[in-house]
Amino acid sequence: SVTMNYSLKQFKTDLKQLLVRCGVEGEKVLYFVEDHQLVNPAFLEIINSLLSGAEVPGLFTNEELDGLCAPLREEMATMGFEHKSLFSFFTSRVKQNLHVALSMDPGNEAFAMRCEANPALYNRCSIQWMDAWSKEGLIQVPEMMLKEVMDTSEEDSDEHLVEQMVELQEMVGGTPRQYVAFVEMYRKIFVAKRGE
Repeated sequence: SVTMNYSLKQFKTDLKQLLVRCGVEGEKVLYFVEDHQLVNPAFLEIINSLLSGAEVPGLFTNEELDGLCAPLREEMATMGFEHKSLFSFFTSRVKQNLHVALSMDPGNEAFAMRCEANPALYNRCSIQWMDAWSKEGLIQVPEMMLKEVMDTSEEDSDEHLVEQMVELQEMVGGTPRQYVAFVEMYRKIFVAKRGE
């Protein structure tokens, strides 16, 4: 879990473990990162390097790489001369097994700068633009998230709660993530007040 105290050192340690899973163990991994988790600008620069070449320069020492890649020697030999080095074989396995998904809000003031500074976001990624939710989607989110709360409530006004949340979202606007955060905050406050 990424918090404001999540350091670059912790990020690199986690990334090393991820690359070992993909490059050495051959595990298929989806690495999902949301823009609010990019608490240090260097995180996105490292992800940019990873997207560009399936490696992060300087992440592993030569000694670490020698130890990591040793178990791959036999497997690489069975593939012929396709790869010139164990490291090349390792990075090819990372490319094959690691999928990076970035969720970024174009409304975020840092969005344009982040994209311009990290070209792999354009030339190594498929971009999926997500529009606003439909009215049906706006209704389903609080119904699902508040089901427990509504089932235990005896208030008559609860039947109009979802309707009011949808109306508020349509008036104020905001991203789907903000709407989910709004509904979650309501749930937390409701549960806290119920406990009083």
